[in-house]
Amino acid sequence: MPAPMKRIERALRILIGLVGMAVIVACLCGIILLFGGRWGLPYFSFTSDNGSPCVNTWGGYSCSSLTTDDFELYSQFELPPGTTIRSASYAATSNYSLDAVLVTDKAHAAQALKALTTKYGTCRTGQQVPSQLSGATKECRMSTDDEPVATDKAPPAILYTVATGLAKDGSRITVVHIQSR
Repeated sequence: MPAPMKRIERALRILIGLVGMAVIVACLCGIILLFGGRWGLPYFSFTSDNGSPCVNTWGGYSCSSLTTDDFELYSQFELPPGTTIRSASYAATSNYSLDAVLVTDKAHAAQALKALTTKYGTCRTGQQVPSQLSGATKECRMSTDDEPVATDKAPPAILYTVATGLAKDGSRITVVHIQSR
């Protein structure tokens, strides 16, 4: 075989090998991009089992725009009927933090307050409340800060502050902050 044909054949083999390697690398990158979020790779996004958009961080993950199912899962509180989530976020590392603003329609406002006091204790008036409740009436707050801690017991593992009030239209606005120690 003449020398120019050997060079062309060799160049063709090298080109085919390079294209093959590029295809393999592209497939691996596609797999990583597709499944990186579920595998926990930092800064890759994923959707939780209940539909909330989440992003991995170096120490855990954070979710924004929580769905009702995710809020109920993380807060361990079943939302009363007529309640919608205005905003909610969740961050999990070695500890976790849940922040949410809930709105319950006027027809279910009293039922929502009863459910909140059943879960979080007495609703105390005259307490400092979050700014999301500005303009609300009948404001009150439930918090682990309000509960006495016995000296012979360990402090609670979960801290919460739940503040609620009535908007001008009669709907109940509730601001929730729950975190672990």
